[in-house]
Amino acid sequence: MYPTSSTRFNLNGVPHDTLPEALAHCARAYMYGDGVFESIRMFNSTIPLWKYHYERLLDGLDRLSITLPGDSGADRLLNEIHKIASGNARIRLMVWRKSGGLYLPEHQDGLFLISADPAANSAFPVDEAGLHVGLSSKIQVPVDYYSGIKSLSAVRYVNAAMEARARKLDDVLLLNSRGNICESSNSGILWVSGNQYFTPPEGEGQVHGVFLRFLKETLHQSGISVTEKPCTFAALLQADEVLLTNAVTGIRWVRQLDGTTKTGLKAGLLTGIVNSQLSL
Repeated sequence: MYPTSSTRFNLNGVPHDTLPEALAHCARAYMYGDGVFESIRMFNSTIPLWKYHYERLLDGLDRLSITLPGDSGADRLLNEIHKIASGNARIRLMVWRKSGGLYLPEHQDGLFLISADPAANSAFPVDEAGLHVGLSSKIQVPVDYYSGIKSLSAVRYVNAAMEARARKLDDVLLLNSRGNICESSNSGILWVSGNQYFTPPEGEGQVHGVFLRFLKETLHQSGISVTEKPCTFAALLQADEVLLTNAVTGIRWVRQLDGTTKTGLKAGLLTGIVNSQLSL
């Protein structure tokens, strides 16, 4: 519900006649998850993948029929980020619909919130240890028009991360409604068989990965092709290498996958190619 003049509230045991102003502005974000977000890495006060983040942000907002506030184009949002972040940082940019209405909203206007935390590395690090990963037994990713956006409603990924922790794993892989592997709780997937690189097609329900998109373009420029191919978990177990990619941590490799042992030979190589391409 959207608060009216007669609405009363109980916030953690404390009655209120009105919501705190900041909380009232965020009503549709916390009531309906009606918005999108970006997790962004800043290196040496620059955001090398900003173009890709901004394009994914616009795509998600377009699908949800939310408009950026006022003159909040790419340059303005970037300036707003630089007001609170410099050096090496992890950025979260959220955009949600202005309050009003129940399930049916009254507005298309968006509001934004940016947060920033210091980060240690000035380039994407090389993963030395490798990950222990399994297959989620609880989560199934839908394949529909809204698949692919990085929605504020991230309950599947929250619970996938909790499942991994409960099973003493670093991460779990997720099946889509077609029974194919599409992503992990927080990353895109790239696998290697022989010297061939593969990744799930974009229409498999996974969040459209910013880093994976950049990586595929970079490899293509280097004469290395990445084939989009649906993949079952049984087929993935046969791969030589399984790599997880996201825009904050870069490339991590899977050492153990459901009892099978993988190599990580390509992880360092690809990280070096990425850092060189981004001048990090």
